[in-house]
Amino acid sequence: MKLDNKPATINMAFRVLNVWKENGYLLHIIIALSLLLNTVIAMNAPLMHYEAHYGLYGRFPALSYVDHPPMVGWLQYLALLFSKTDFALRIAPLLLVTASQYLIARIACRLFIDKTGWLGIVSVLLLQGTAIFRLTFTMSPELPFLLTGLLVFYSYLQILEHDRLKDWLLLGTCLGVAGLSKYTAVTLIPSVLLVLSLHFRLQLFFKPGLWLSALVAIVLITPVVIWNLEHDWASFAFQSSYQFNAKPDPFTGLSSAILQQVGAYSPLLFIATITAPRTLWQQGQQSAVIRALAFTLPIFLLFTVLSISGRSSSHWTLLAWVLSAPMAACWLLSQWSMNRVKVLTWFSGTLSILTIIASLLIIWPGNHLLFNKNPLAQLTGWPEASARAQTLYREYAPESMQGKAWIFVRNWHYGGLLGWYNSNLSIVNPEKQSAYQLWYGQPSVQSAGILVIAKRKAVEPNATLEGFQCKPVSQYLASRSDKVVNYFYFYYCTSYD
Repeated sequence: MKLDNKPATINMAFRVLNVWKENGYLLHIIIALSLLLNTVIAMNAPLMHYEAHYGLYGRFPALSYVDHPPMVGWLQYLALLFSKTDFALRIAPLLLVTASQYLIARIACRLFIDKTGWLGIVSVLLLQGTAIFRLTFTMSPELPFLLTGLLVFYSYLQILEHDRLKDWLLLGTCLGVAGLSKYTAVTLIPSVLLVLSLHFRLQLFFKPGLWLSALVAIVLITPVVIWNLEHDWASFAFQSSYQFNAKPDPFTGLSSAILQQVGAYSPLLFIATITAPRTLWQQGQQSAVIRALAFTLPIFLLFTVLSISGRSSSHWTLLAWVLSAPMAACWLLSQWSMNRVKVLTWFSGTLSILTIIASLLIIWPGNHLLFNKNPLAQLTGWPEASARAQTLYREYAPESMQGKAWIFVRNWHYGGLLGWYNSNLSIVNPEKQSAYQLWYGQPSVQSAGILVIAKRKAVEPNATLEGFQCKPVSQYLASRSDKVVNYFYFYYCTSYD
């Protein structure tokens, strides 16, 4: 009986899905479930080190920052007006990625021919199947850049269809806000000029809208220019130093970066994006392919160059992969009758499901057995460590230095978490110029402070600090369910002068 009823049950399920698809409910359900999953993870996962760093951006609002443009800080500043909790830092990311999913679904249906009605939905599903989407509840400059980059693409489509002054104004506004979000927004400029020149030819440069959009974008990015003028172009010095001071191994760097991309964005999206252009070109969708590649290839090219030069991060290409999703979805739907496509989809889908399960297991409070090997274990104990650091400073620092509780770090990963969890601390890296000197000031020549070092193992770290002599004063063992998972070492350091 069950075997006889199974086909009817499956057919009924597909009929319901088709009805939901036609009514638009299915897209809302899929995005709502993704938002629910990410919210559950966000409410239970400890604060990441980079989240705390960007949280300090919000605590110290400025026209720009040493390592990034200001948008991420401005968004966190707004969030902190309503709440000072860890979860407050995750409200903006959740909203940004939700809006981005709706926008890419809309772009997909306008860009490619959709005979099935599934294109927008499959585009979103491809993105939700990526491992990196399980981290989009955490703030990074990529998320405001993602939404504004998609809006740039959308406004470009509006210009092609309507060529109205308000569409040009939207384009300039989105380009400017993208520039306030991430420096790689510079890749959008050649993309926009290329696709618009292919459509308008030489007439493009005689259109008032083009110059209006350029003027608006330039005006919007003036905060970054003003801040850098006031700080000796610190952002550009930091970016060049960070990127090109690495020891490059071109082959290893590029091959490792490609493997990270496959892992972060799923084998299905990776293979479909590579295969789709030729197939869709042969199917007569040349203009859509050109428009998609014009916006994605510059980002991928920049990522390749940076990977060869020695540094790369998987999230740098987020916008490119999201913009590739409609093309990959169109290819997937057109090739669905092929068995190898189905096998690839099921394989990649299984990995995606396992990633979701792993994400829930990592944050599960009852996961005591494996927590000492949990990647989040290193984030345990920071609130207590920041309080201990303040107490030790008050105990060891002389009376003349009790004004500020100077806490020394050798890594910005430590500084963000210590500073976020204790606003009474003044964080500084004496060995390197960073944003912390601008936020907290610079200690005097004859200064003292508490050096904090965190380790995953009970191994006494090397406590050298250039220009200071340090002595151990305390330890703190952060535990979970009676298992020590993080070791904090505290040193009292005084300058040689």
